[in-house]
Amino acid sequence: MAAALELHLSGGANNTDPDASLGGARSTVVGGVVPAEATLNSLFDDVSGAEEQAGDVEYRGVYLYNAGDADAENVTLWLTDTVAAGTTIAIALADEGLDQVMETIANEDTAPSGPSFSTPTTEGGGLSVGTIGPGEMYGVWLRRTVTADAGASFDEFTLHASFDTGPGGSGSGA
Repeated sequence: MAAALELHLSGGANNTDPDASLGGARSTVVGGVVPAEATLNSLFDDVSGAEEQAGDVEYRGVYLYNAGDADAENVTLWLTDTVAAGTTIAIALADEGLDQVMETIANEDTAPSGPSFSTPTTEGGGLSVGTIGPGEMYGVWLRRTVTADAGASFDEFTLHASFDTGPGGSGSGA
């Protein structure tokens, strides 16, 4: 088997609730693995009318986990989205680094301390993670920002991960 990157919720080894994915330990149960075909609602809840009118910023912590038996080298992360005007999705690498448990935030409205968020939309402009070895993980923060009075919308995004698998190989995951 080659390198195989998966996206896991944070929030504890048994967490299956995206709303509780606020940092801490990586979920290791089946329901804690975000499916490849996941939608925005797989990580963030619906924006309420009150949140839409006032504006809202929410955070989620997830892990890129290498479930394969080979290194995922030169891992790069970027986003594509179909979010409406007034909504932005941004990502940041957890400051703790490779194979470390990311900080836990108090609630979805609390920003993690330290990481710098950006909105890379191409592989070439993506965030460089480096190498994730077999059984290793790297924390990633996501931020959804809804501008006040943005209006109701259908928002989706895709978190892309590309990587090399050694001489001549490449892959994608998450």
